[in-house]
Amino acid sequence: MKKEVVEKWSERVEQRISLILGNPYFKKDLILLREKFDIPQKGFDTTKEQWKWEKEVWAKQEKYYRTEGAKHWQELEQLLKKDPLKYKARQDEINSLAPHNRFKADLAKLIIKYKLSHRDIDMIEPYVYYNNPPELRLRLGPSIETTFDPETDQRQIKILIDANTTISDIKTIWPNVMIHQKSLSYRRKNKVQPIPNLKMYKRAYELDQEGKTAQKVAEILNDEFKGVTTVGYNDIADYLKRYKKHTGMN
Repeated sequence: MKKEVVEKWSERVEQRISLILGNPYFKKDLILLREKFDIPQKGFDTTKEQWKWEKEVWAKQEKYYRTEGAKHWQELEQLLKKDPLKYKARQDEINSLAPHNRFKADLAKLIIKYKLSHRDIDMIEPYVYYNNPPELRLRLGPSIETTFDPETDQRQIKILIDANTTISDIKTIWPNVMIHQKSLSYRRKNKVQPIPNLKMYKRAYELDQEGKTAQKVAEILNDEFKGVTTVGYNDIADYLKRYKKHTGMN
């Protein structure tokens, strides 16, 4: 990636961070978030302190599911039988009250309130913990994500953008997109382009399947595709081969 592109993206990100940290309401909401979840007002001094806090939150989460969560299992079982949609809504509501889930939900609300990108939520979180501006990192430019389709288990490529992404940004990362494309199981060696005479190849195949001779197929093609090209009986085998290749029959 060109140096000037990285510098432009970096400047864009630095300006966004400067604007976020320059907002006193954002800082106030951060303090309230920390207070609510027992994080020091100025953040943790060490990673050891943060890990200890994390361990305590997960312990509370486990306790919640053992006690409060367990109280609702019978209710959920009844809802599942009677109304699956209400079951899902109620299950989400119960899960949202678990300590760690509440922290994540409140963090997401902060992202929404200050019109930050959903892509930045995992970049904002370290700043909540440590109150250290260098920890507040936002993503540079568009990013590439690979996932798997749940039905076919085939790899998918997604380009994640935000409100500031430009067509120029997309073009910049396109060489990396092409690298990812090579890993797709359904990738064809040749790019998909309009295939000359495909309709003719298809018609030749259909006529061949009807049991017509190559001579008869050639006559019909010359009549149906008059002015396109002149077809000889010795062309038919090649047409069939091309059609099968394009359709994946061989």
